[in-house]
Amino acid sequence: MKSITEQTAMAKHLIVISYDAFSEDQWEMASRLPNLSKLINNGAHSNKLKSVYPTLTYVVHTTIATGVYPDKHGIHHNNPLQPFVKEEEQSWFWFRNDIKVPTIYDAAREHNLSTAGILWPVSGKSSIKYNIPEIRA
Repeated sequence: MKSITEQTAMAKHLIVISYDAFSEDQWEMASRLPNLSKLINNGAHSNKLKSVYPTLTYVVHTTIATGVYPDKHGIHHNNPLQPFVKEEEQSWFWFRNDIKVPTIYDAAREHNLSTAGILWPVSGKSSIKYNIPEIRA
């Protein structure tokens, strides 16, 4: 059994993994897969998440990063309204400056903490120190 100090000690690292388009009805199957079961059994997780509307990748991930609803953070779709641009030629909300409120990685930077991101939506040119944002070339 862990001591109180061990139970309340702050973690040195936090890794957030977002499994896009994963739904509650897939949880049981995922918990039987070798790598996902290791993550589930050795980390913190929740299968009780309630999404925001609309349930689009960039909207949801921006809500996770900001902690506020789309009407506050400003990302209401994966891409801005571009009615006369072909879908394959439309730009997306790729850059941090499209978000209207602070993010968790902004707060981390303010507290001299390092952050890293791999293909996190709406994170181009953000305060993430080590970043490979999701941006189409």
